Amino acid sequence: MESGHHSEGGDPACWLGLICPACGRVREDRTTSQCENCGEELDEAGAGGAA
Repeated sequence: MESGHHSEGGDPACWLGLICPACGRVREDRTTSQCENCGEELDEAGAGGAA
């Protein structure tokens, strides 16, 4: 381990739009308008359409 060297890592914050608001799973297929896990209808931005 190098002292004084910090590497940044982790997943990008832009994945937030891929999370299904109904079940919390990350969508794998960005081209669908429905969550492949629970079937929730999603709008174009990736957020759930139901209020």
